[in-house]
Amino acid sequence: MNEKQNSLSKSTPKTTQERILTVINKPYKDKYTNGINIQGEYLKEFGFELGDKVSVEISRNKILIKKLIEKE
Repeated sequence: MNEKQNSLSKSTPKTTQERILTVINKPYKDKYTNGINIQGEYLKEFGFELGDKVSVEISRNKILIKKLIEKE
């Protein structure tokens, strides 16, 4: 990769990232249920900050998580 390509890739923010996660057995109240842990520095990189509210839309074989933008 030449210098021009290298500097371009550094200044261009990523717009998407794929993560492979595993559905695990998590404690819930007095039993266990299916769950997914979503955590990591990449959440900050994509605009999710501590205290943000998110919407979780679930359909067959698909989960969509969107940050809720509060109107001031």
